[in-house]
Amino acid sequence: MRNEQRAAGLLNAELSKTLPTFGVLQTRQAYSVQSREKREQREYGVVTVGAQLEEIEDLLGAITIIAGIVILMFLGIVVVGVGNTFTMIVWERTREIGTLRAMGMQRPRAVVSFLIEAAILGLAGVLLGMGIGAALLEILQTGFQFPPNLVTTLFLTRGRLPWLLPAWGLWSIILLVVGASVLGALRAALKAGRLSPVEALQRRQ
Repeated sequence: MRNEQRAAGLLNAELSKTLPTFGVLQTRQAYSVQSREKREQREYGVVTVGAQLEEIEDLLGAITIIAGIVILMFLGIVVVGVGNTFTMIVWERTREIGTLRAMGMQRPRAVVSFLIEAAILGLAGVLLGMGIGAALLEILQTGFQFPPNLVTTLFLTRGRLPWLLPAWGLWSIILLVVGASVLGALRAALKAGRLSPVEALQRRQ
């Protein structure tokens, strides 16, 4: 940090010999203040890496918050969609559930069987989605080169879009999607477990 400040001070001193300068900006707040000031002529200065990193960190933090909100919205859609789907599944399998209950299947086992089915469907869906997403990202990385500008340079490497999803990220996505699928199917599964064999066998499709 001291070497950075010293280098910034020396560079600013050299600039001030031939150009009008406003000094060294070491914080994001100082950078914001200087950028809002009105000047009659162009002035030059030195902005340290720390001041730039603060702005980049704020931008990445905002992107992370937005991404989290979008993920929560999608998980809510998954829960509602799975719940509606399994409600229809339980309705269509009413006589099948009644037959299994009459043969000795206990209520907890009926509930667990539907939850396991929801977990398997959720796992299959998230693995398929990850495969498609990885393929699309690989196509973007290898097939497209983006023009350099102020925004894209934060995310590009030599004009390409690098991507890397750590193992903890993969497992987190899998657990969230599977958990949302199981949560969505829980109400329908409990309803299936409450069906009495006589009532289920007598119900018409």
